[in-house]
Amino acid sequence: MKKILLVDDSRLVLEIEKNLLSRSGAELLVASTGGEALKLAVEFGPDLILLDFVLPDITGDKICAQLKRDPRTNGIPIIMVTTKAKDEDIERCRQAGCDDFAAKPLRHQELLDKVSKLLRTPTRVSKRVMVRAETRLETGGEILFGTSNDLSASGMYLETAAKLEKDDTISMHLLLPGEGEILIRGKIAWSETLLFYKKGYGIKFVGLPEETSEKIRRFLEARAL
Repeated sequence: MKKILLVDDSRLVLEIEKNLLSRSGAELLVASTGGEALKLAVEFGPDLILLDFVLPDITGDKICAQLKRDPRTNGIPIIMVTTKAKDEDIERCRQAGCDDFAAKPLRHQELLDKVSKLLRTPTRVSKRVMVRAETRLETGGEILFGTSNDLSASGMYLETAAKLEKDDTISMHLLLPGEGEILIRGKIAWSETLLFYKKGYGIKFVGLPEETSEKIRRFLEARAL
């Protein structure tokens, strides 16, 4: 199993990265300081490191340079994450030997592509886009609400306070900008715990009508990065 080390002092950014990369099947390691990152890199030898430029103890470029000098870690690809991607920051990271860059706020598909390239894993064939859309759920006669994102032709990721179980089948009313409201049935494929009492669910669509599939396809084509 591949290992990815996520290094950031922001709990929110770490949660975003974890939610996104947990679907890659890789084991995720987390550090909130440069010192922790150096220790975990040597101890576990991750296959990839996502390293924030601004940390409370050591700047990311110095951590990167130290990892690239150490024969135990110099072969680990490093993606530097910068807040504004300033030219001077990027140059410092280049000089430190990083392999790629990602700017905050993170563009999810772009980051997934960079991770896939450096891990030498296949890129997901199904096109996916991030869409923040309110979703009305119907399950067991109860109407619940959530926010959908990371949409593809075959499934989506849903954030909600609703408590759902693996293999539950639910009906969802999803409002797609430009396409109107669509009704989708889906099955819970996996779940994860998020912040603020919410959970994230991976949903696989079930029995989509052709008209609904066409609306999703048009939406994905229009919004793809």
